[in-house]
Amino acid sequence: MSQKQNTPTAGQVENELAFRGYSTANLAKQLDLKPASIRTAVWRHGHFYGIKPIKLGEGQGARLVWPAAEVDALLQRGAA
Repeated sequence: MSQKQNTPTAGQVENELAFRGYSTANLAKQLDLKPASIRTAVWRHGHFYGIKPIKLGEGQGARLVWPAAEVDALLQRGAA
C-alpha cells in the first residue's frame, strides 16, 4: 500500500472538522433526563427519538456521540 492511499483528502478532513455532536450526558441535561435513560433506549430500540448515535471506540470504553443537527431539531420540536 502506498502512502498516498492512506492520506485523507481535503474534503474528508473538512467533513471531520465540521462534525458537531453532543455527548450522552449533555443530551440528557438538555432534555432533563438521566443519561442511563437515553442509553437504555438505544440498547432497546437502537435509537432515541429517531436519532441514532455514533459510537466512538470499542468495548466498555466506547462513547456515544449524538449528531448536533438532529438533536437541535429534536429540541426545537420539544419532543422529549
